[in-house]
Amino acid sequence: SNSSATMAFLVRSPSQRYGCFKLYNVLKVLQSARKLRDRDFLNDMFDQIDEDDNGFIDENELHEAVNKYLEVDMELDEVNVLLRQIDKDQNGRIEREEFIDFCNRISTREQLQRLVKTQRDLIKSQNFINHLFSQFDADDSGTIDGQELQYAVQSLGLSLSAVEIRRLLKRIDRDGNGAIEVEEFRQFAKQAKDAEELKSVIKGWQRQELYKLRARRCYFCVCFALLIASGAFMSKTGTR
Repeated sequence: SNSSATMAFLVRSPSQRYGCFKLYNVLKVLQSARKLRDRDFLNDMFDQIDEDDNGFIDENELHEAVNKYLEVDMELDEVNVLLRQIDKDQNGRIEREEFIDFCNRISTREQLQRLVKTQRDLIKSQNFINHLFSQFDADDSGTIDGQELQYAVQSLGLSLSAVEIRRLLKRIDRDGNGAIEVEEFRQFAKQAKDAEELKSVIKGWQRQELYKLRARRCYFCVCFALLIASGAFMSKTGTR
Protein backbone atom coordinates (compact mmCIF):
# COMPACT_ATOMS: atom_id res chain seq x y z
CA SER A 1 0.00 0.00 0.00
CA ASN A 2 1.00 3.66 -0.26
CA SER A 3 1.37 3.96 3.52
CA SER A 4 3.65 0.95 3.86
CA ALA A 5 5.73 2.07 0.89
CA THR A 6 6.06 5.49 2.44
CA MET A 7 7.15 4.17 5.83
CA ALA A 8 9.62 1.79 4.17
CA PHE A 9 11.09 4.77 2.38
CA LEU A 10 11.25 6.91 5.51
CA VAL A 11 13.27 4.39 7.57
CA ARG A 12 16.13 4.55 5.08
CA SER A 13 18.99 6.97 5.49
CA PRO A 14 18.94 10.13 3.33
CA SER A 15 21.75 8.81 1.13
CA GLN A 16 19.88 5.55 0.55
CA ARG A 17 16.72 7.44 -0.32
CA TYR A 18 18.29 9.66 -2.93
CA GLY A 19 20.39 6.83 -4.32
CA CYS A 20 17.38 4.56 -4.89
CA PHE A 21 14.77 6.94 -6.21
CA LYS A 22 14.42 9.21 -9.20
CA LEU A 23 12.58 12.50 -8.97
CA TYR A 24 9.10 11.26 -9.78
CA ASN A 25 9.34 8.53 -7.12
CA VAL A 26 10.57 11.02 -4.54
CA LEU A 27 7.65 13.30 -5.31
CA LYS A 28 5.16 10.44 -5.04
CA VAL A 29 6.52 9.53 -1.62
CA LEU A 30 6.56 13.18 -0.66
CA GLN A 31 2.85 13.43 -1.43
CA SER A 32 2.11 10.33 0.68
CA ALA A 33 4.29 11.56 3.52
CA ARG A 34 2.44 14.85 3.50
CA LYS A 35 -0.84 13.00 3.90
CA LEU A 36 0.61 11.32 6.99
CA ARG A 37 1.77 14.73 8.24
CA ASP A 38 5.25 13.29 8.66
CA ARG A 39 7.91 16.03 8.76
CA ASP A 40 10.81 13.56 8.98
CA PHE A 41 11.04 13.17 5.23
CA LEU A 42 11.17 16.92 4.61
CA ASN A 43 13.64 17.45 7.45
CA ASP A 44 15.94 14.77 6.04
CA MET A 45 15.65 16.29 2.58
CA PHE A 46 16.59 19.70 3.99
CA ASP A 47 19.61 18.21 5.79
CA GLN A 48 20.68 16.48 2.59
CA ILE A 49 20.59 19.74 0.60
CA ASP A 50 22.24 21.74 3.42
CA GLU A 51 25.66 20.25 2.73
CA ASP A 52 27.66 22.51 5.07
CA ASP A 53 25.19 21.95 7.97
CA ASN A 54 24.87 25.66 8.74
CA GLY A 55 21.09 25.46 9.13
CA PHE A 56 20.05 27.07 5.86
CA ILE A 57 20.19 26.51 2.10
CA ASP A 58 22.08 29.08 0.05
CA GLU A 59 21.87 29.68 -3.70
CA ASN A 60 24.71 27.28 -4.55
CA GLU A 61 23.22 24.45 -2.50
CA LEU A 62 19.81 25.05 -4.03
CA HIS A 63 21.36 25.14 -7.50
CA GLU A 64 23.00 21.76 -6.94
CA ALA A 65 19.83 20.29 -5.43
CA VAL A 66 17.65 21.40 -8.32
CA ASN A 67 20.01 19.96 -10.92
CA LYS A 68 20.92 16.80 -9.00
CA TYR A 69 17.77 15.73 -7.19
CA LEU A 70 15.08 17.35 -9.31
CA GLU A 71 16.91 16.62 -12.57
CA VAL A 72 15.97 20.08 -13.85
CA ASP A 73 18.65 21.95 -15.79
CA MET A 74 18.63 25.53 -14.50
CA GLU A 75 21.10 28.37 -14.60
CA LEU A 76 22.17 30.01 -11.35
CA ASP A 77 20.18 33.18 -12.06
CA GLU A 78 17.07 31.07 -12.64
CA VAL A 79 17.64 29.26 -9.35
CA ASN A 80 17.85 32.66 -7.66
CA VAL A 81 14.31 33.30 -8.87
CA LEU A 82 13.24 30.08 -7.17
CA LEU A 83 15.14 31.00 -4.01
CA ARG A 84 13.25 34.29 -3.75
CA GLN A 85 9.99 32.35 -4.02
CA ILE A 86 10.92 30.09 -1.10
CA ASP A 87 12.69 32.72 1.03
CA LYS A 88 9.74 34.37 2.80
CA ASP A 89 11.75 36.82 4.91
CA GLN A 90 13.92 37.72 1.87
CA ASN A 91 17.23 37.40 3.74
CA GLY A 92 18.86 35.60 0.81
CA ARG A 93 18.73 32.08 2.25
CA ILE A 94 16.21 29.33 2.93
CA GLU A 95 15.53 28.30 6.52
CA ARG A 96 14.08 24.91 7.43
CA GLU A 97 10.51 26.10 7.98
CA GLU A 98 10.54 28.04 4.71
CA PHE A 99 11.68 24.92 2.88
CA ILE A 100 9.01 22.72 4.47
CA ASP A 101 6.28 25.25 3.79
CA PHE A 102 7.32 25.48 0.14
CA CYS A 103 7.39 21.69 -0.29
CA ASN A 104 3.87 21.52 1.09
CA ARG A 105 2.74 23.82 -1.73
CA ILE A 106 4.81 22.44 -4.64
CA SER A 107 4.46 18.74 -5.35
CA THR A 108 5.47 18.13 -8.99
CA ARG A 109 8.39 19.00 -11.19
CA GLU A 110 6.06 20.46 -13.82
CA GLN A 111 4.53 22.79 -11.24
CA LEU A 112 8.00 23.86 -10.12
CA GLN A 113 9.12 24.46 -13.71
CA ARG A 114 6.05 26.59 -14.45
CA LEU A 115 6.66 28.65 -11.33
CA VAL A 116 10.31 29.29 -12.15
CA LYS A 117 9.61 30.04 -15.82
CA THR A 118 6.87 32.53 -14.97
CA GLN A 119 9.05 34.37 -12.47
CA ARG A 120 12.06 34.27 -14.79
CA ASP A 121 10.08 35.76 -17.68
CA LEU A 122 8.67 38.43 -15.39
CA ILE A 123 12.13 39.45 -14.21
CA LYS A 124 13.44 39.56 -17.78
CA SER A 125 10.49 41.72 -18.78
CA GLN A 126 10.98 44.12 -15.87
CA ASN A 127 14.71 44.41 -16.55
CA PHE A 128 14.09 45.09 -20.23
CA ILE A 129 11.42 47.71 -19.55
CA ASN A 130 13.54 49.47 -16.92
CA HIS A 131 16.50 49.55 -19.31
CA LEU A 132 14.36 50.83 -22.16
CA PHE A 133 12.73 53.48 -19.98
CA SER A 134 16.13 54.83 -18.93
CA GLN A 135 17.12 55.05 -22.60
CA PHE A 136 13.96 56.92 -23.57
CA ASP A 137 14.25 59.27 -20.58
CA ALA A 138 16.91 61.41 -22.30
CA ASP A 139 17.07 64.13 -19.63
CA ASP A 140 17.11 61.67 -16.69
CA SER A 141 14.05 63.34 -15.18
CA GLY A 142 12.47 60.04 -14.20
CA THR A 143 9.64 60.57 -16.67
CA ILE A 144 9.08 60.47 -20.45
CA ASP A 145 7.50 63.54 -22.03
CA GLY A 146 5.90 63.89 -25.46
CA GLN A 147 9.13 64.69 -27.28
CA GLU A 148 10.96 61.77 -25.69
CA LEU A 149 8.04 59.50 -26.54
CA GLN A 150 8.26 60.63 -30.17
CA TYR A 151 11.96 59.72 -30.20
CA ALA A 152 11.24 56.38 -28.49
CA VAL A 153 8.65 55.41 -31.09
CA GLN A 154 11.00 56.37 -33.93
CA SER A 155 13.86 54.38 -32.39
CA LEU A 156 11.62 51.31 -32.48
CA GLY A 157 11.15 51.80 -36.22
CA LEU A 158 7.54 52.95 -35.96
CA SER A 159 5.93 55.98 -37.56
CA LEU A 160 3.22 57.81 -35.62
CA SER A 161 1.77 61.21 -36.38
CA ALA A 162 1.94 64.06 -33.88
CA VAL A 163 -1.73 63.48 -33.08
CA GLU A 164 -1.10 59.78 -32.46
CA ILE A 165 1.85 60.60 -30.20
CA ARG A 166 -0.38 62.87 -28.10
CA ARG A 167 -3.03 60.15 -27.90
CA LEU A 168 -0.43 57.53 -27.01
CA LEU A 169 0.95 59.76 -24.26
CA LYS A 170 -2.56 60.24 -22.90
CA ARG A 171 -3.16 56.48 -23.06
CA ILE A 172 -0.02 55.62 -21.07
CA ASP A 173 -0.19 58.57 -18.65
CA ARG A 174 -2.70 57.15 -16.20
CA ASP A 175 -2.47 59.93 -13.61
CA GLY A 176 -2.85 62.65 -16.26
CA ASN A 177 0.16 64.73 -15.22
CA GLY A 178 1.44 65.00 -18.80
CA ALA A 179 4.42 62.67 -18.36
CA ILE A 180 4.99 58.91 -18.22
CA GLU A 181 6.44 57.33 -15.08
CA VAL A 182 8.21 53.98 -15.19
CA GLU A 183 5.29 52.11 -13.60
CA GLU A 184 2.88 53.58 -16.15
CA PHE A 185 5.26 52.58 -18.93
CA ARG A 186 5.52 49.06 -17.49
CA GLN A 187 1.74 48.67 -17.31
CA PHE A 188 1.36 49.75 -20.92
CA ALA A 189 4.21 47.54 -22.15
CA LYS A 190 2.60 44.61 -20.30
CA GLN A 191 5.24 41.86 -20.22
CA ALA A 192 7.26 42.71 -23.32
CA LYS A 193 10.68 41.07 -23.12
CA ASP A 194 12.27 42.72 -26.16
CA ALA A 195 11.85 45.56 -28.64
CA GLU A 196 9.79 43.46 -31.07
CA GLU A 197 7.22 42.63 -28.41
CA LEU A 198 7.00 46.29 -27.39
CA LYS A 199 6.49 47.24 -31.05
CA SER A 200 3.65 44.73 -31.20
CA VAL A 201 2.03 46.36 -28.16
CA ILE A 202 2.23 49.82 -29.76
CA LYS A 203 0.97 48.51 -33.10
CA GLY A 204 -1.93 46.85 -31.31
CA TRP A 205 -2.82 50.17 -29.68
CA GLN A 206 -2.51 51.92 -33.07
CA ARG A 207 -4.92 49.44 -34.66
CA GLN A 208 -7.43 49.97 -31.86
CA GLU A 209 -7.22 53.73 -32.34
CA LEU A 210 -7.79 53.30 -36.08
CA TYR A 211 -10.86 51.14 -35.46
CA LYS A 212 -12.22 53.75 -33.03
CA LEU A 213 -11.66 56.52 -35.58
CA ARG A 214 -13.41 54.56 -38.32
CA ALA A 215 -16.29 53.75 -35.97
CA ARG A 216 -16.71 57.45 -35.13
CA ARG A 217 -16.66 58.37 -38.82
CA CYS A 218 -19.29 55.73 -39.59
CA TYR A 219 -21.40 57.01 -36.71
CA PHE A 220 -21.24 60.61 -37.96
CA CYS A 221 -21.98 59.48 -41.53
CA VAL A 222 -25.04 57.56 -40.38
CA CYS A 223 -26.23 60.49 -38.26
CA PHE A 224 -25.72 62.88 -41.18
CA ALA A 225 -27.58 60.57 -43.56
CA LEU A 226 -30.46 60.23 -41.10
CA LEU A 227 -30.55 63.99 -40.67
CA ILE A 228 -30.76 64.53 -44.43
CA ALA A 229 -33.39 61.83 -44.80
CA SER A 230 -35.39 63.33 -41.96
CA GLY A 231 -35.17 66.79 -43.52
CA ALA A 232 -36.26 65.46 -46.89
CA PHE A 233 -39.17 63.62 -45.30
CA MET A 234 -40.28 66.71 -43.38
CA SER A 235 -39.98 68.83 -46.51
CA LYS A 236 -42.03 66.35 -48.49
CA THR A 237 -44.66 66.18 -45.75
CA GLY A 238 -44.85 69.96 -45.57
CA THR A 239 -45.34 70.22 -49.32
CA ARG A 240 -48.35 67.98 -49.11
